[in-house]
Amino acid sequence: MDEKKSKYVTYFFKNYAGIAEKNTYSTYIPEKDKGFWCLIVDNDKYENFAKIGVEEAVRYFFENKEFSQENATNILNIAYKKIIERKLMKNKKKGKISILVVLVSENKMMVSNIGDTRLKLFRENMIVEDILRDENKTIQLLKDDYALLGTPKFWKTINDNNISDALIRWNSKIEIEKSISEKIEEVEKLDRMTIPFMSIFAERIVEEEEIIIIERQEQGNPLKYFLLMLIFSFTFIAINKTLVLKKYENEAQKHFDIAEKYYKEEDYNNSVKEINVALDWYSKIKPQSKKITKKIEELIYKKKLANINEQKLFTKVEQSKVIEQSEPIVKTAEIVITPEEETTPNLEINKQNTEIHKPKIIKKRVRSKKKSHQKSNVNIYKKRKKEKKTLVRNDDLNQEIKRNWKILGRDDNGNKV
Repeated sequence: MDEKKSKYVTYFFKNYAGIAEKNTYSTYIPEKDKGFWCLIVDNDKYENFAKIGVEEAVRYFFENKEFSQENATNILNIAYKKIIERKLMKNKKKGKISILVVLVSENKMMVSNIGDTRLKLFRENMIVEDILRDENKTIQLLKDDYALLGTPKFWKTINDNNISDALIRWNSKIEIEKSISEKIEEVEKLDRMTIPFMSIFAERIVEEEEIIIIERQEQGNPLKYFLLMLIFSFTFIAINKTLVLKKYENEAQKHFDIAEKYYKEEDYNNSVKEINVALDWYSKIKPQSKKITKKIEELIYKKKLANINEQKLFTKVEQSKVIEQSEPIVKTAEIVITPEEETTPNLEINKQNTEIHKPKIIKKRVRSKKKSHQKSNVNIYKKRKKEKKTLVRNDDLNQEIKRNWKILGRDDNGNKV
């Protein structure tokens, strides 16, 4: 026998055999040193809605095994709601419903009641608690406390004084329950109705002080608990470290994927930046596995390729700038031909009046040739002058590239400093 836990003994009386009326239903579910009791009475004598309510209460209890006053009230409300729903489905009136729910845990009794069901608690042969109507109450139990749960008909049949006298006379709950059962059975047969009742006897109660002492005794050797705490701590640290390292790896992979995207778009500068961030995340992972080492090597190689491609792209851009600057020289060379082309039509037009204005035409021809010759000389001079300047720019191209590398924060060869 476990002396470290409270013990409750229940007497459960119901006799439905051969009785037509079935408007009451009750149940009791023991849970080691705990328990659940439910009693429902409904005024419908033809269909047992009380049984439907009890079944719903039991279902909710198994889903929410919490021994508290709040849960006792919840169980009562769930059962009541189920009965009302079922009656509405069958087009029946709400009627009068009485429900009593009791939860007992350790040295506490949680009671919820609506209607005419009733609970009376006897202590030292006297009634100390009487719960009736709509009431929710938590009661502190003591050893040898005796509670009776019954329907309205039960409390009309059994007198409180008779129970008190029986407790004094027999000092045995077995004799009391035998006497009550015989009297109730007679009334049931006579009135052809069920009168269920239940009793709860606190045979052993573990007080709060005893619970504290038992807990201290169960602690035993403190070294055992210290070792357990150490094991738990190391386990927690290991799990936490694994999660952190996994986070680092995920972050590195994320930036690596972004770098790949930039690389495909030929945005090598941003690709290198993302690779550097990924390398920073990987550097935080210690110790590094073969998988991580391989990833780092892949990133370094990718970074070199990005730098080389960036340098090539930069050189290509600079060369295109030089070509754009040299394009006006070609246009100037084309313009040199235009004066000769312009003078030719003038000569053809003037041929129509050669006989009349011959001297003047000759003069004009000489002058035009002279002018065209002078213009061509000037244009050739300008062309040579511009070509000379262009050659100077080509010589300074390397210096300009170096200045651009310096602006980008690199050395003369385009490498990152």
